[in-house]
Amino acid sequence: MRATNHSVKEAVSIRDVATAARVSPATVSRALNSELAHLVNPATRARILRVVAARNYQPNPFARALGGGSSKSFALVFPPTTHFIESAYDTHVIVHTVAAVHDIGYDLKVHFLGDDDAGKTTDALLRQLAVDGLILAGVPRACRLVLPPVPAASPVVFLNSDAPPGAGSVDADNLDAGRQAAAHLLQHGHTALGMLCGRRDSRNAIDRTHGYRRHLRACGVRLQPHWFAHCDYGIREGHAAAGALLARTPRPTALFCASDEIALGVLQACHELHLRCPHDLSLIGFDNALAVQHTTPALTTFEQPIADMTRAAVAMLQESIRTHTPATHVLCPVRLIERDSVRRLRAAARHAARPTVPVP
Repeated sequence: MRATNHSVKEAVSIRDVATAARVSPATVSRALNSELAHLVNPATRARILRVVAARNYQPNPFARALGGGSSKSFALVFPPTTHFIESAYDTHVIVHTVAAVHDIGYDLKVHFLGDDDAGKTTDALLRQLAVDGLILAGVPRACRLVLPPVPAASPVVFLNSDAPPGAGSVDADNLDAGRQAAAHLLQHGHTALGMLCGRRDSRNAIDRTHGYRRHLRACGVRLQPHWFAHCDYGIREGHAAAGALLARTPRPTALFCASDEIALGVLQACHELHLRCPHDLSLIGFDNALAVQHTTPALTTFEQPIADMTRAAVAMLQESIRTHTPATHVLCPVRLIERDSVRRLRAAARHAARPTVPVP
């Protein structure tokens, strides 16, 4: 319990004003800065000035001079996860985002959403973290923050997340990744194909699965529902899902995994079931984690241009703050990296269209 001294009146902070006016601290700074006030909606600025007068807020001129009317910082926001330490994707996103914000003279805060963030607006999160903009990385539907009424006017960018209409977003071309995975396996003679699809609430996983299934159906491949399974992005979850899928017969000859961590779990399950990769089961992963270059066999996988994607997200935030205009959508290509985990069964066959079994 924090002791308080009611005889001493605490100074009103810019965060107090921002909370009372229902805006971010950066917006308060802009409203009180004669050079930046034109960037703030007149009605919003009037509301801020009323709060300032009512609470007798005294801006700190030294702090404002240092900050130039902003915090000079962004926040990189991740969903709750138990796999951060083993996630090559999350690590790469942090490293490249730090580099991108450093290049423009900004700092970066990294924030993992928790139970106390449920139902918050992005504006509330901006105020809480006292930053100028948010990059939401890999946020699934279940962790969707409630957006303000005009999301296009908010300094928020969704990176490989389930972005709502009108919000700025940067995504890998996950639909095309699924298509490429299916085409690669077909070219190597595989038609008994399955997938460990990732999370049901992940936009990335949904798109990878959809692209994969759509291409297989277009090529007339009969899909078996029990060869498709959802699991979280982790080695343990991939191991459990693969163990259940591969214990049944007949088995698929190849699996596309929605992440490299899932694929590592599949390799572990194969070892326990005395299955050889790629002789008994071919594998394709996703993310090009360092570890999968040194597995036996080295894993065929997809690489996302994370450096380009994070730079695009930071540039989009800058432009949104500078112009107060709606953000855009950027779609980045992925690259298939061929290694040793896909076996060639025979020459590629022509797949005549025929009825398929729908996969739920």
